[in-house]
Amino acid sequence: MRGDKNPGNTKEELSYAELHPLQDPQGSLKKAIAKLQGSLKMAIAKVQGLLTKVIAKLQGSLKKVIAELQGSLKKVIAELQGSLKKAIAKLQEVNVADRKLMDWEGQFDALNDSRRIVKHHPDALKGYLHEFVRAAVPSIDHLRSFTVKTTLMMFQEMFQHLGKILDKELEEILPMLLKKAGEVSTAGRENFLASQADKALSDMCNCATDTRAILALICSANHKSPNVRGRVASHLDGIMEGGGSGGEVYCG
Repeated sequence: MRGDKNPGNTKEELSYAELHPLQDPQGSLKKAIAKLQGSLKMAIAKVQGLLTKVIAKLQGSLKKVIAELQGSLKKVIAELQGSLKKAIAKLQEVNVADRKLMDWEGQFDALNDSRRIVKHHPDALKGYLHEFVRAAVPSIDHLRSFTVKTTLMMFQEMFQHLGKILDKELEEILPMLLKKAGEVSTAGRENFLASQADKALSDMCNCATDTRAILALICSANHKSPNVRGRVASHLDGIMEGGGSGGEVYCG
């Protein structure tokens, strides 16, 4: 019995231990990490490939949508400019017509069509602004009050939506606005058309470039009408104080 040093270990158990020695744990961990990193790189590459395809497809679709929108916008602008040309032609026709033969209804429709374009699609006026202003200004001094009011409201909207773009047209617009703003009712009542004209002047002072507005007003400072000179002084004072002359006005 003393000769048996380790009776619990059989020959088979010793040979199994010898044939299956313990591996290095750090080496096994490195191999596992390397394998995971390889799998992760492959997954990332696949995802990147899919994203590239999706982005390319979305860009293609977006380009088509943009092209379609641009085409539609061009058509809309072309149609609006066609309407604007008709309005200009009608206003020019009315300006030279005999009062007895004047197409009042056509003039009113032309002004309303123009107002819609000014308010909702001011870009359509590009290239036609000077011609349009020259055709529309005489309507400020027409006999029918509803025509004059519509014209004055249109110029208010033009100053609000076009702003400094109208700087070059002030010399054409301002004298007629001042004339209308300086009119006094013979009955002693408030002249609502004069109020509308003065509102248009306020919008001009708030939305136009200060120097251009000042120069345009100064040109009428020596007007024969004291009421016009009073409106000139009032609006100049408003500009000099730095707040325009009619409160806060949105200027596009």
